[in-house]
Amino acid sequence: MTDMHIGKLIKSGKVTSEKYYLNSQDLTTHVFICGSTGSGKTVLGKGIIEEAVKKSIPCVIIDLKGDLSSLKVPLFDLTENEISDFIEGYTDSEQKENVKKNIAEFKNALSLCDLKIKDIQDFRNNANIRIFTPKSRICDQFSISFIASPPHDIIQQLQNEPELILNQIANQASNIIKRLFGEEAARNLHEEKNLIEAAILYLYKNNTQVEGKAGVIALIKTIYDTPFDRIGMLKVKEFISDEKKMALIRRLNTLLVGAESLWYEGESIDSIINSLVNLSRKPDDKTNVYIFNLSFLENFDDRNLILSNIAMTLFNYMKRLGDSREPRALFYIDEIGGGKLSFFPDDPIQNESKSAINLLLRQGRAFGLCCVLSTQNPGDIDYRGLTNCHTWYIGKLLTKADRDKVMQGISASPYFLESFDNFLKSASGGDFIAKTKSGNVVSFHERWLLTFHKVLTYDDFYMLKKNLYATDDFLIGTNYLAKKEYSKAVSTFEKILRQTPDSVKAIGLLGEAYFYDNSFKESMQCFEKILKAQSAEYSMARAYYFMGEIANKGGFLDKASELYSRSVKTDPEFADSYYKISEIKHKLNKYNEALQNIQRFIVLRSNSDSGYYLMASIYYSANDFIAAEKEVKKAYSIALTPELKYNAKLLESKIKYSMGQYAHSLEIIDEARKLADNCGFDHTDCDLLSASIFAKFKENEKAVICLEKVISHKPLEPQAIVQLAELYYKTQNNFKLNETINRLEKIRPDDINIYNYRARILLKEKKFKEAAETLDKTPETSGSSDIIETVRGLIYEEQGDNASAARSYQKAAEINPKAEEAIYNMSRIHFINNDFEAQKKLLLALLEFASDEKYYYDLGLCYEKLNQTEPAVKAFENLYLMSYENPEINLKKAQWYKKLKNTIKAIESIDKFVKARPDLPDGYITKGEIFTVDRKYEQALEFYDMAERKAPGERKKIMLSRAFTYEEMGDSQKAEDCRSMAMEL
Repeated sequence: MTDMHIGKLIKSGKVTSEKYYLNSQDLTTHVFICGSTGSGKTVLGKGIIEEAVKKSIPCVIIDLKGDLSSLKVPLFDLTENEISDFIEGYTDSEQKENVKKNIAEFKNALSLCDLKIKDIQDFRNNANIRIFTPKSRICDQFSISFIASPPHDIIQQLQNEPELILNQIANQASNIIKRLFGEEAARNLHEEKNLIEAAILYLYKNNTQVEGKAGVIALIKTIYDTPFDRIGMLKVKEFISDEKKMALIRRLNTLLVGAESLWYEGESIDSIINSLVNLSRKPDDKTNVYIFNLSFLENFDDRNLILSNIAMTLFNYMKRLGDSREPRALFYIDEIGGGKLSFFPDDPIQNESKSAINLLLRQGRAFGLCCVLSTQNPGDIDYRGLTNCHTWYIGKLLTKADRDKVMQGISASPYFLESFDNFLKSASGGDFIAKTKSGNVVSFHERWLLTFHKVLTYDDFYMLKKNLYATDDFLIGTNYLAKKEYSKAVSTFEKILRQTPDSVKAIGLLGEAYFYDNSFKESMQCFEKILKAQSAEYSMARAYYFMGEIANKGGFLDKASELYSRSVKTDPEFADSYYKISEIKHKLNKYNEALQNIQRFIVLRSNSDSGYYLMASIYYSANDFIAAEKEVKKAYSIALTPELKYNAKLLESKIKYSMGQYAHSLEIIDEARKLADNCGFDHTDCDLLSASIFAKFKENEKAVICLEKVISHKPLEPQAIVQLAELYYKTQNNFKLNETINRLEKIRPDDINIYNYRARILLKEKKFKEAAETLDKTPETSGSSDIIETVRGLIYEEQGDNASAARSYQKAAEINPKAEEAIYNMSRIHFINNDFEAQKKLLLALLEFASDEKYYYDLGLCYEKLNQTEPAVKAFENLYLMSYENPEINLKKAQWYKKLKNTIKAIESIDKFVKARPDLPDGYITKGEIFTVDRKYEQALEFYDMAERKAPGERKKIMLSRAFTYEEMGDSQKAEDCRSMAMEL
């Protein structure tokens, strides 16, 4: 990881052309920035954030004033219209002049810092910036929890680090008590605080949901009906009276009503933080920058609550990711404050945010977490805690008290005091002293930013927030849309348009309401007006998206894909269009394009369960089962609906089935079935897949039960009937097969499988002509003609015409590259013709989309014919069921391992064979040869003796093996004697 450019060195009081870099490895040992108002510390902090993003280090930012949120202002080309909404002027002409002046200054300052517009564009393309606000929808609203979620390994941590968990719980309990009763009263409420601590610990241990509103409710219920007997040594009733408990419960209940209830609306801090670091990051993935804007909260206690909540959630999340020597994430607070109302106050003042920040400072480095803390009030902060910050940046400090305090914290060296005290008195804005981890002390001037810098006002946030509507009618209309009351939404937006016919917002929202109300013609007309208007009031990307949706619903996939593509060209961050493009490409089997688009979607919606599910489905269709399994597990872990949880489990079971892990697949099907039963979902797919697995295990009765169960619920379910027919065909139950075909014919008379299985029945009866005639009667509307060509190949093969059979199988594979039976039968013909290279090629292609043990078995034999022992062994290592049914497989594996001189694996395999076939001499002979390779000659001879006792008639073979052993021992005479005896026998 390269170093981070944050300024230019100052030498002899002048800014030089030599760049100053922050060593990126120093991030893990934290950074402290201080300086008076106007010193440039916020700009320096933003510069560090920009460099972190360039190095793909995600950031969590606490914005207390609104200036850090200006990172989101969409600078890209440095054109005037990009910043015109954020520059003020008394008149229109003055405002336009100010815009031009700002752009000119920006470009000039970039040039002086050796930066280019491309650097701005690279930053913007690499950053996924989101602004979150509590209790407000001005940006993305986020919710908090009065109880933080526990670490995922809570029981283990209680055993290994109990002080860490208990301190966290105590911190939260203290926060709740202070909020309920006030800081002064809270000092005397020890029993209430201890009761809350015990209740939280109980909730943690029992894996209860404690996030948001549900956590407060769970806490109230636990305190009301206490599920534990004692607190410490005392019974609960002895420890705290019922009156105090009820008083506490009544206070806790206030956290659920009125303005307090607004805390729980929006995306949870847990889900936001849990999407911060992308461990499977690809080069094109964006870096997450999450800004928690608290500038609209005036109450310090509210800010303190949120900050401590974010810090604790971040700590638990980073710890769960594990150790890292590289910087993995950055946590930035622009003002840790001073005095009593400080987030990091000096002793003896203690508060929740200080405890949480101290935890990040002390332990965060182990997980790759960097804290960047900044303040303009260095006098009253906890410098002992800041000793964990090994990099200090100090700008202009106006008072001697502040300078002395900082000097005391940074160094006791007289040289330092003499050299830099004057610098701190008279430093210009943007000038800083840097003391780094290595102990070096230099001065530098910060570089210009790649982003717009301004304290954003409430109005500015409106400009950043898409689709935020000012009037009551807009809010009413959008609420109707959210509630899916589309007719009422249509009426509301039509009312707005009667008053303001040119309102582009109203036209766009009316188009959405028409769309959801299935009035597609009227909807399309609205969006066409939007495109003509080309106004910033309504997103053109959104208009193209809905036009794509209309085309998609009409079945015009190419047109829909084109419109979705226009959407993302208009706004590269319009995530939904990427999702829809991916869905269409998936339907068209264009898997690479589908993956590219769903990956873009997930970069923008990193916590989307449906995004990961679609990605898993695409990988599954493309036969990349390992990648599919990884993504479907992500989808399940964050799934918000029972339906998606069920679908994810079902897909995971299909993936395991495709990988040949049938037993594991069956376990996962049971989980999926339970999910479906709990929610009242149909689980026909589970029964169909279970039937396939039981058929693989040759548990045909169980397979039939599953399929009949499906048919009893869905008598017209053709897939179950077809699977049942296939099962009866494999078990040669022609009576049941005919009965099943007749059942299928009643509901789908043109189904190709009717002709498929009737021809196969005739083929078994050696009625080749009638079988071929049956195939010729297959209706053209049936589709899947690869099945017909496969059966035609079987007919030729039964007649001994392998050349014609091969041509039919080849034709089937051309029609359907996944025609499993046809490709396998072709490989058998190649084996008969001794064309083992061609057979190998077909079997490897087959295994890319179908995992059947017989394919691995044939592949192993094929490799043996090609004298490729090592890949032969690897092929046979995929055999599980066949090894039980056919122990000779283990004998062959043992012989191959012996050739490779892998005696440990060879012994393991031959022992399995001997256990299954104890009366056969081959196991003892082979074991003797293995011990010979391992130079255990005495044991080898003992096994030859055992072989002779088991099968005296096999003495010739045994004597030749003895000769091999004696030869290896160096006893040529005995070896020759054994060979002679073998010749005589």
